Amino acid sequence: MVRVLGWFFIYVLTVKGWGSTKLNSPMMVGGRTYVANFVGGNSEDVVFVARLAGNQPSELFRVNYEQGGNVVNLSGILPPQASVSDFSFSPDKKWIIFDLLYLDDWHWELFSVPVAGGPVVKLNGALVNGGSVHAWWVSPDSKRVVYTADQQINDLVEIFSSRIEGGDNFRVNPDIPLWAIAFDPIITSDSQSVVYCSDFEKDNVAQIYKSPIQGGGSWIRLNGDLVPGGNVNFNFLLSPEGYVVYRADQDVDGMEELYSTKLDGTDNIKLNAPFNSKGKIFNMALNPQGNRVVYWGDVEEYGKSEVFSVPVGGGAVSKVSGPLVDKGSVFLPTVTPDGQYVVYTADQSIDNTIELYRSRVSGGENAKLNPFFGLGNNIVFDYVTTSNQVLYRVWNQNRFESFSSSLVNGTTKKINAPLTPGGSVEWVGISPDEKKTVYIADQEQDGRNELYCRKESGEVVKLNDPLVPGGQFNEFLPLVGINDASTHLIYAVDQDVDEVKELYVIPLVPPLITSPTNISLQVGEVLHYQITAKYGPILDYDAELLPAGAMVQSNQVTWAPTQAGAFSFQARARNDAGWGTTNVTVNVEPEPVVTPPSPPLPPEPPIETNKVTDCSLKAPFDVLFQKRKRVNGMRLISEGARVQTITRLGKKERLRGAGWLNPGQYGLIVQSNIWVKAILMSSNGSEIGRQELTQLPQRRFKIRATGDVNQDGWLDFAVSRNKEMGLLLSPNYSLTSLQKMNGSLRARHLVGLLGATSETKSEPVFIFNKKKKMWRQDQPRQAPVPFFELPKHYRARAFLWDVCNSDTSRLVITRRKRLEIVPLQIQRVEKPYISYRGLGKIVGPK
Repeated sequence: MVRVLGWFFIYVLTVKGWGSTKLNSPMMVGGRTYVANFVGGNSEDVVFVARLAGNQPSELFRVNYEQGGNVVNLSGILPPQASVSDFSFSPDKKWIIFDLLYLDDWHWELFSVPVAGGPVVKLNGALVNGGSVHAWWVSPDSKRVVYTADQQINDLVEIFSSRIEGGDNFRVNPDIPLWAIAFDPIITSDSQSVVYCSDFEKDNVAQIYKSPIQGGGSWIRLNGDLVPGGNVNFNFLLSPEGYVVYRADQDVDGMEELYSTKLDGTDNIKLNAPFNSKGKIFNMALNPQGNRVVYWGDVEEYGKSEVFSVPVGGGAVSKVSGPLVDKGSVFLPTVTPDGQYVVYTADQSIDNTIELYRSRVSGGENAKLNPFFGLGNNIVFDYVTTSNQVLYRVWNQNRFESFSSSLVNGTTKKINAPLTPGGSVEWVGISPDEKKTVYIADQEQDGRNELYCRKESGEVVKLNDPLVPGGQFNEFLPLVGINDASTHLIYAVDQDVDEVKELYVIPLVPPLITSPTNISLQVGEVLHYQITAKYGPILDYDAELLPAGAMVQSNQVTWAPTQAGAFSFQARARNDAGWGTTNVTVNVEPEPVVTPPSPPLPPEPPIETNKVTDCSLKAPFDVLFQKRKRVNGMRLISEGARVQTITRLGKKERLRGAGWLNPGQYGLIVQSNIWVKAILMSSNGSEIGRQELTQLPQRRFKIRATGDVNQDGWLDFAVSRNKEMGLLLSPNYSLTSLQKMNGSLRARHLVGLLGATSETKSEPVFIFNKKKKMWRQDQPRQAPVPFFELPKHYRARAFLWDVCNSDTSRLVITRRKRLEIVPLQIQRVEKPYISYRGLGKIVGPK
């Protein structure tokens, strides 16, 4: 009782207009959209066929449904008397295949064009007089197009293939006599072969063959030997498991039975159980996995259709449908997309009362899905199955209404809102995510079909804008489509001008905010937050719950925080489906107090300008590594290498370099947020203390390289911020003016910093590593020049400058987890190598 009455309490009714956006270019009287479809995948495009006026041909167009307005003609300039008829996409969504109808002699030809736009290419070969292309298929690998045509001899239909970009045209089938035909090709899953029907061996005796997709004349017959008078039904199936399933009166003339065979023509097996001599198999289907065949017919009792299933390679036959009443019969079963159930309609319980049932695909668990609608009421055959539910229309009280029933427990809901007297549901569909059901009905005005949507909440909304007098949806073949993500719906209708059917898009969900939801800045910085969103067209932007002093204009929030802390606001965007919102958090840090730092170790006044005072200094390690938070040092000795752990870094500390802080003092350079610190080392490589050197102006600065630019015995730093680079020069580490990086070299390519002595002062020399070359740039304003090329398969890891003579500087380079230190003057690498596998990131020394 609960199941029968449950659908009476299903929704809160609200019917209102949703709003839509026109996608096509302006149309004149007689304009019409014929075919339209979303490209799918990650694309935001819709492709459609339309004529823009009554006296113009149909053309192929593409438009971005998120943005609209920019309509691209893909078919180009058409030949005289030619119109685009239909199109399809390649499986990889990169190509469109379409046909042209030539109205002067009523024949079709086949073309392709990239979805992104480009040259249109004819795919079929030259047609004989009177010849035409009939149908086409695209290979699973999206490389070839197979089509049927009477290309070489008029009225002799054969199978051909071409590359999808044109050319390489072949006939697939072998030579066939004039009285034969080759038709219904199916391309194998490996895209190498074509399976098809033909009667080329014997007139009017259809059989199944396989030929290479590129032709060549070779072929094999797949069906078993036929008895005299036997024939193969042209409606065959190709299983992903490598079987061909077909019907034929192969063993007994006039008794069409079910068979399968492998693609090499072996293991031909009869699938059905024995049945009565008058019986007939009406049709068959494969489950999506391709391992079971579902078939139906009056095979057990003449005149009583039932459903059966059997493994594709042969085995026990299971009856799928439930027991039928006297004179009962099954109609048009369907396998659900997940392959778990078979859904069918039948007068299974009451004769002449067609209802909805389901069973497991292997038989069993038979259940009626719909409640009882009354004697003689029929569930029509245009039901739609998903993996969870069935949508269907019911002829009830002299009109059609729409319902959905759960495949698991039969819980039923009415989809449409109450109908006006005389109103009826004409068509029903569902979004891919199964959250929205759409239908066409003359719900509000008898005789005027409009488009409605029932949401998960039970609310019913009208999707189309008000229609002009005379405008309505085609109840037989409505042009309605929903994209793969279930975010947008397209439809074609004469909404604005009667008999001018234009293309519209409607967002089915509110916008999704795509701009960042976490932002960091400092007191004194100004926030310029731009709200961005998808699932458009976006009609409006807004922000709510803003911090004091913040302002929103169009899609930008502007705010200058005066105190530190965590603040939040709500970013919003609106489309025709409503408002989409998200919370944005702004973390404001205190403004850094920049004070001139005291040098860690006050230097002795240099004895002589631009001269290092002590050239006997030697770094305690030859190479430095950082792995996670551990810093290792390597000494190269006669036996190979010796590695020791020097120290461990703090949570936010990063090792940036190493070198001499003043004559006689060597240290590791560490950056922690805006602080630059030195870990002071003894001559044997042990840590003797830590010292803060300076503060960076803000957190966005990053130390890229270290070196003694002014040659005063103190370490200097090259720093970058975004695309700018500057210097922190000793002894006070004051920041020089930032210079914007030009050309292909960037601050991230910087590996070394030197000082070059001029007549008056020392100038910085920057060493870069990019694309197997070392580049030298003297001063920021000069163009970089290459000065060293790495051998093949080698990578530069660190640049080691000499404390007294930069001309003897060296590179640390690696190849396949092995390391070598190379003087810059040497152009080739000498063995042996030193293994550094697992030691971590190479940093120095300098």
